[in-house]
Amino acid sequence: MNSNEDVIENTDDSSPSFGRRCGIFASIAIVGLAFDLWSKSYMFSKLGLPGKQPFKIWWIIEDFFGFQTAVNQGALFGIGQGKSSYFAMFSGVALLAIAFWFIKSEGWKSRWLTVCLAAVTAGILGNLYDRLGLWHPTGILGDLYDYLGLWRPVGMNGLPTDTFAADYSNFTYGVRDFILFTYQGHIWPNFNIADCLLVCGAIMLGISSFRQEATDKQSKTTENEMEAT
Repeated sequence: MNSNEDVIENTDDSSPSFGRRCGIFASIAIVGLAFDLWSKSYMFSKLGLPGKQPFKIWWIIEDFFGFQTAVNQGALFGIGQGKSSYFAMFSGVALLAIAFWFIKSEGWKSRWLTVCLAAVTAGILGNLYDRLGLWHPTGILGDLYDYLGLWRPVGMNGLPTDTFAADYSNFTYGVRDFILFTYQGHIWPNFNIADCLLVCGAIMLGISSFRQEATDKQSKTTENEMEAT
């Protein structure tokens, strides 16, 4: 079996078109990215920056599931705190690897891989946006304005950026998280939609790899049986 064929299900009516698969990839990636950035913006505008008073948690299910803002200077679920720049560089490398896999290695021929890689891409871009400090004017955008000698844009609540820059001193290149799970006093690290896309995409890739390995093993067994007869 061709390794680039759909290993979960192949229901294409005809041979896949590169343009069509690129359209599917782009649609999933753009929608996923847009939903991630919108959800972060909405929750932070509603609940405010973490650590501010009054301390806010928006419970959906009391003491189990809710929303609480947090800024993560590390990777997924708080791993590697304080190394945002390294994770930003790694994100760039990962995006190049996905592009190579999708185009050069013809991953686009698999509908399943197209969806997986698009979900992972959306997740990477969503968190990379935050790691570059693009979600507030005290990050890389503020640095760019200073470098060009331009006046920084008006910030939150209609005030100049400098009046609230101190609020972001610990958050400049951090990732916005807001999804909260707790159980009997145990708190799972806050996460966001981008993290969900990354995890779901990774699980789908794992399923794809497992099914492909099982298919290859079965094919090899069949070939050996045919040779034996």
